[in-house]
Amino acid sequence: MHIKKFFVMLIAAFIVLSLFLFNFAKTSASARIVYAYATHDYDADNSSYDSFIQNESNINYVITFTYGIDENGNLNGTENDVIKDEAVKDNVTPLLLIHNMRGGTFDNSLIHSVLTNVSARNNLIDNIVGAVKSGGYKGVNIDFENVGYNDRQNYDQFLSDLKSKLAASNLMLTVAIPAMTADSPSSFWAGGFDYAAISKVADKIIIMAYDQHWSGGSSGPICSFDWLQNVTNYALSTIDKDKIVMGLPAYGYDWSSAGTTSVTEDDVKNLIGMYGGNALWNNVYKEPYYIYYKNGVKHTVWFENSYSFKLKLDYLSSVGINSISFWRLGYESQDFWAAIEGNTVDYFGDIFASWARDDINDMAMLKYVSGYGDGTYRPNNYITRAEFVTLLLRVMGISEEPGEGFWDTQQSFARDAIATAKKLGIVSGYDDGSFRPNNYITREEIAAIIAKAYGYKPYSSSSFIDINDSFAKYDIIALSNRGIISGYDTYHFMPKNFATRAEATAILHRLLKK
Repeated sequence: MHIKKFFVMLIAAFIVLSLFLFNFAKTSASARIVYAYATHDYDADNSSYDSFIQNESNINYVITFTYGIDENGNLNGTENDVIKDEAVKDNVTPLLLIHNMRGGTFDNSLIHSVLTNVSARNNLIDNIVGAVKSGGYKGVNIDFENVGYNDRQNYDQFLSDLKSKLAASNLMLTVAIPAMTADSPSSFWAGGFDYAAISKVADKIIIMAYDQHWSGGSSGPICSFDWLQNVTNYALSTIDKDKIVMGLPAYGYDWSSAGTTSVTEDDVKNLIGMYGGNALWNNVYKEPYYIYYKNGVKHTVWFENSYSFKLKLDYLSSVGINSISFWRLGYESQDFWAAIEGNTVDYFGDIFASWARDDINDMAMLKYVSGYGDGTYRPNNYITRAEFVTLLLRVMGISEEPGEGFWDTQQSFARDAIATAKKLGIVSGYDDGSFRPNNYITREEIAAIIAKAYGYKPYSSSSFIDINDSFAKYDIIALSNRGIISGYDTYHFMPKNFATRAEATAILHRLLKK
């Protein structure tokens, strides 16, 4: 009875999981509205502009980070018309951003001075409306941060008064607010933000669901999946759904005792190229991370990549939120836009920097390979003899059949695959009659097995200088001359090295294309 109950529960859990995965796969890219932040941090900084030009067909609103304020409600900063003019020309709605940054930080005392001074507040409102009109913008994005609870009422009044003047000219009021999972009146940084009150006034509300762990704190995910869910649930309970724009990160941080720096997905690829290793995937947070050492100092990197980004997009779509923004244009790789378009970029969270990324993705799409339950592929892990034989038969289209295998394969998950391969003469065992299914397979063993499987005849010459003593010398030559396997460089094949999952997948992918 207990066993029967267990299987009923297992089947039910599988059905729920299947529905979960199905719902997450239904990204409605055509319904997605994108608000893109653009900055111009220094004279030679064209990263936001270049990204905008390349991706403007996917952008509905562009928000230019332009004007700061002073205590009297005056605007300061230099307007960069290039992106705005391009947006107007191509029917992308431009919005002007107003912020309270001063000295490299969002200044609490500055915003407090303005919000508590009716004259300064009204002057700021007039200056904002004037700047929006004279600049040809369609609205404004208010990005006041580090607003304390004591300024909550004045902040709400400011938004209400600003909205009245903008509405008179048919202009939009959008507001960027910190991500919260509950009302936080005691928070010095976010206490001034009353979600429900802001929802009554603003046209759109951009919730900045990033910096869960920030540059000034301890290392951790920038926007973990469970945190995003909690942020979303609170937002849906307090803000009109059609006003919610969920802001996501396109960056990360590199923490160390030497300091913290911001990084992008491409930066992490470069770090992996310099310091080795691979990015790992945390399936609880559903975000990648990378650990490396520089001059003996440990660095911990958490960041967003296109895989984690797509998981977030699909989740938001599943709860009916299809308006998103991200910080910022120029930080994202082109794969982020593929995710925004609804395409699957990577099938696993830890392959974005792998040299075999395309091979792995193609093989996953064709359902020849699968990853682990935690969303990883672990491309740098070694592959076993049993795993390789199973994959090879799959690629060859050969059905597994029970048969006489080896004395040590009867308990292996690949028992039938190994038996089938033995019957076909593709594999042979060791002198003691064993197959050693759980042993890692070497590169020369892979060459020998493939040569037998496909009947490849050897060539007579090779540039490899390290294969003369290999039992599979001529198999290696035959496959390398056909472009199926390759060396570490022109002269070294490393036949005794264990093959990684990435190497095995790439080799099998090449076989498919022959």
